[in-house]
This record gives sequence, structure tokens and C-alpha cells, in this order.
Amino acid sequence: MVTVFNAQGTPSSININTLDLKGIVGETNSIVAIGSYFDKFSIETRFFSPNGTSLNNLTFPVKFGVSRSAVSSNGKFIALVDGNKFITLYDPNGREIRTIEFDGSGHIQSLSVSNSGEVVIFSSDEYGSQVFLYGKEGKIAFNKNFEPTQGIARISPDGNRIAIALNDFKSFTSRVIFLDRKGNEIWNKDLWEEGTKEGDIGDVGISYDGNYLLYASFNENVTIFDEIGEEIGKFELNNTIIDVPKKVLHLSVSEMGDRLFVSTDDSKLYYLDNSANVKKKFPILANSIDYDLNNELFDYIRERGLEPVHVKPSAIENYKHEKSILILGGPEAPEGIGEIVTQILMYNEQNEIRARGSKKTFNKTNVWMKEQNVTLIAGSTREDTKKAVLEYMDQLEL
Repeated sequence: MVTVFNAQGTPSSININTLDLKGIVGETNSIVAIGSYFDKFSIETRFFSPNGTSLNNLTFPVKFGVSRSAVSSNGKFIALVDGNKFITLYDPNGREIRTIEFDGSGHIQSLSVSNSGEVVIFSSDEYGSQVFLYGKEGKIAFNKNFEPTQGIARISPDGNRIAIALNDFKSFTSRVIFLDRKGNEIWNKDLWEEGTKEGDIGDVGISYDGNYLLYASFNENVTIFDEIGEEIGKFELNNTIIDVPKKVLHLSVSEMGDRLFVSTDDSKLYYLDNSANVKKKFPILANSIDYDLNNELFDYIRERGLEPVHVKPSAIENYKHEKSILILGGPEAPEGIGEIVTQILMYNEQNEIRARGSKKTFNKTNVWMKEQNVTLIAGSTREDTKKAVLEYMDQLEL
């Protein structure tokens, strides 16, 4: 029996015989996945609605024995570590997508998969630990070495951020490190805590685009950080109306950061309301090139109390209800931005952006919904787009 608590702390029950409990909040808070081992050579993943209604069950046979499992937040990838050597990805129908042969050293301690099928592995032996990122085709994108022998690594659903939690009792280390998809460090924090369980790490979790990072210690605290490493909230589960859990095993956070899912080793899932810690979002539709070039824009937006959110074209359906949206890039912009721009701008407006050296901004209303304001800033090249952003960003309706 698994007890699931909703955002108000009201319990409901799910009948499931489990040895490995993971709650995954889906892209729109509508899908909850629970992975569980039933015996050594098979694993079942169950999908539920947030109120506990069963949606789908999948059972996978394995050859050498499952040691780790992971489910992407969109439910499209289910990853299993078979015999500490092979990582196999399956689709929601149970069909095998690909198998990655792990060529690192030591034992795989954690496994995480993005919504595009990228895989992050944390492994360790007596000499230290390694973090591997495997790309969409199963090839190593990077690996990094660390001295501590215990830890966890997670990848954000959009694949752009990686969180690593390390702990080592010999060196009194308990640290969270935040990386980009190339392995570059964004920030790191020393989180060593004094006490009887000092330094223990339960899990880390990342929101869809890396704007929120969760960290759970084994003292039943769940701490929420923003994208620059500032602590913005904390849940002390042993001080809530919920029964005191034994220890936190797994964390998940919804796409917008407003819902947390915490599983504990006494077979309980906590579905928690985190909306009080969520900053108001300002969605920015952009390709990876234009987004990475415009840090001044993000600082400008944050100074006005909003949190910029990178929206990829593949995720635009989730943001069409927003009152304000900013688009960076013109009709020739790659990664799907150009196709969207050509649907919004008139042909003569598109040609204005194409003109050499141009820097343009356009405001459109009622694009995807009534009373919606869509601002587009673009130039004829990526450099001109950056110049246009600096010239026009103070005209944004924030």
C-alpha cells in the first residue's frame, strides 16, 4: 500500500507492492509515474493521475537484474540499468529504443533521463566517482570526475541542466553542483549539516528548464533553490500535518515548479504545493543560440521581479495561454523558431527583418488567446538580434 498526499495534505491510497518508489510529476501535473521492482528480473512502471487513478502499467523483463530505473517527466522514456552494465531505454508501449553499454568504472548509483532521451549516470568505486552524460544517440557527451564516492546526478527534463549531489563522510563533504549541458559549472554549494545524520543526501530534483532545484537531506528537509543557487524555500516534512517520514528517497518537481513529489522509505508519497515559492514566469520563445547570447535581457527581467523561462518551439503548446510572451529571432531563425515567426508576422514584416543589418521589434495581440501580448525582437543575424534586444528590451510589457 502506498499513501499519496495531495497538496493540502489529504491522504489517498494506491495499492502497489513496491521495493523502489519514485514519484514523477508529469509535464502538465497530469501524469504521475511510479517505478517499482517486483522481483530481480522484472520491473513494472505504473502511471497514475494525481488523485491516484491508474492510467497505464508496463512490465519489463531484464537479463541480469535491475539495479536502477528512471522515467522521463513526459513519460516517453523509461530507462533501466540491467546488470550494472547496460542501460536500456523503452518507449511508453514497452518497445526497446536503444541500449547503451556503460564503459565507466565502479557501480552505477543513480540514473536520470530527459524528455528527449538523454541519460545521466553517476557511478563510483573506492577511488572516487564519475558523472556521464549520454546524448540522444547514446554517445557520451561528457564525463566528469569527483573525489567523493557517494552521490546522485539528475538531468532536467529539457536536457539543459544537470544537478550533482556529493557526500563523503571522510572529507566532511556534502555539496550540490549545478552544470549546463556541456558540463560547465554554473554554481555549487556546500550543504554539510552537523548532527547524527550529517552529510547524508536523499535526492536532488530539477524543474523542466532548470529554474528550480530541489535537495533533500535525510533529516526530512526538502530545500528549494533557484537557478542561481539562492535558497527560496524549504519543506520540513516532520513539522507538517503529515506523519513523520523515515527518510526522503526521491524528489520530483513539476514543469512550472508549483508541485513537488517526495517519496519516503515508509512507502509514502507527498504531493506538495510549492506555489508560494514560485516566481512569476516570463516565457521567452527562442532557439538555444539566441537564448544563450542574451544574459543582459534575463538580468533586466529578474530585476523587475519576474523569472525568464526558456521555451523551445516543441514546448510552445504549454505556454500559449500566457498573457505575455517574448520571441527572439526572425523568419530564418533555426530550431523551429522561424516557422513560428512566419505564422505570426506579415510577409512585409518578415522582409524587414531579413534586410541586412536590421534590428526590429513587433507587438502582436490575440495571437493564441484573447488579450494576449506577443513581442518579437529580431535582427538579420544572431548578432543583430542581440543588438535589437539591448535596444528594445526596455519596451517590454512586464
